[in-house]
Amino acid sequence: MAVTEQQVKVFMAKRAEGQSQATAAAQAGLSERTGQPVQRDV
Repeated sequence: MAVTEQQVKVFMAKRAEGQSQATAAAQAGLSERTGQPVQRDV
C-alpha cells in the first residue's frame, strides 16, 4: 500500500505539534516504521 500525500501531511503536522512518531503515525493511518523514512525524506 502506498503512502498518500494526505497521510504525509497529517503525519508531519502531528510531529510539528510535538507528538511522538508512534502517535503521529497512528493518527495518519501509517505504521510507526513507515513514518520514519517519511520524516527523514522531508
